[in-house]
Amino acid sequence: MTNFSHIVKLIKSWWRVLIICLTPLILLPIPLVIQTIQARCAYIVLLLTVYWVSEAIPYAVTSLLPLAFFPLAGILTGDVVGLNYFKDITTMFVGIMILAYAMEHVGLHRRLALLVLRYVGSSVIWSMAGLMFVTAFLSMWINNSASANIMIPTAVAIVDELQNYEKSTKKTNSTTGNDNYQSVTDDIVDSKSDLNEQSTGNSFVLDKIVVVSNSLSSGTTSHSNQTKNIVQTSSTDQVNYEQVKIGFLIAVAFSAAIGGMMTLVGTGPNIFVKGFADQYYSSGSIILQISFANFLLWGLPIGTIMLVLCWLWLQIVYNRKGLFRCKRSNANETESRRDLQTLLKQQYKDLGPVSWQEGTVSVLFVIVVLLWITRDFSSVRGWDALFRPNYVTDGTTAILIGCIPLIFPNKNPFHSKNII
Repeated sequence: MTNFSHIVKLIKSWWRVLIICLTPLILLPIPLVIQTIQARCAYIVLLLTVYWVSEAIPYAVTSLLPLAFFPLAGILTGDVVGLNYFKDITTMFVGIMILAYAMEHVGLHRRLALLVLRYVGSSVIWSMAGLMFVTAFLSMWINNSASANIMIPTAVAIVDELQNYEKSTKKTNSTTGNDNYQSVTDDIVDSKSDLNEQSTGNSFVLDKIVVVSNSLSSGTTSHSNQTKNIVQTSSTDQVNYEQVKIGFLIAVAFSAAIGGMMTLVGTGPNIFVKGFADQYYSSGSIILQISFANFLLWGLPIGTIMLVLCWLWLQIVYNRKGLFRCKRSNANETESRRDLQTLLKQQYKDLGPVSWQEGTVSVLFVIVVLLWITRDFSSVRGWDALFRPNYVTDGTTAILIGCIPLIFPNKNPFHSKNII
């Protein structure tokens, strides 16, 4: 009886997973025994019907699955299926937007940003470079505005940390200078007290007066020289962090725009170009085929060059002093960078270990990018050679992988605590 109740409890906990996994296996003899296109269509219709009736998968997700299943089964092309929803290029955009939202939902973007900034260095120069790299990489897969909104708080936090440390360092230096001056003044006051105890007619008193006068003059001169040196150092080496902050914010905006042009799914106009080419140049004397792979071969090198040039230009305009004195740094700058590095490491540590959700989304992102790149090499067919020609598109892959985060559980189902 105990075993039976245990099995019932297990089924109640895992019924969705059982329906999702067992239904395709139970219906699989239909297309295997009756090897016709009608049998394959019946297999998909029955599979989706079970999912719809049982609600093992949310309705919205089940309604998107035909966009992936019918082209993979060779029943309808991706373009024809997409017309019942929207165009195939929009299908691709919807799929990547689902993955992008999953990335933001699980906080994977923040982990990626902190991971890169930990290793690029904590100076103004390399912090901006790391920030631009992360922003551009995120913008390659998600909306430009979304990637900019993600990275702007990080950019502001980095500049504020550098500025706060410099202010604290200046305050410490100023306090040290005042303490030294106060020490000299106290010695002079003590000497004056000793004079009052001596006879006014003694020549020894005159010698004391001369000594006190020289000490006072020397102390005042020393303090003024020290103040002068501090002011000169401040005026020559001080970084204008207001300008640096403006540079960081512009860097985020520019790198988001540059990253968006590197991939086919990076921004809307890239998708529209593919739709225009598919509509007007898919046949005839001039054939222009745009896939994720050949667009990446064009966009990635050009975008990388633009990103480097943009970084150099922002350094010249907003961080000229830091750029030309990057090889010589004093002890305060070194300590400031070390503290900022410690801050970034602590923030990354606060995120904790990589969760099941973050790992799942990361793996899905890698899979969808690899499938896009290897699907079609223009002159040589990729893995789509396993299916009917021109049936599987990049939108098919995007929807198929994009629906998985909406189906997978939030917690690791293989963990002992989550089994029951």
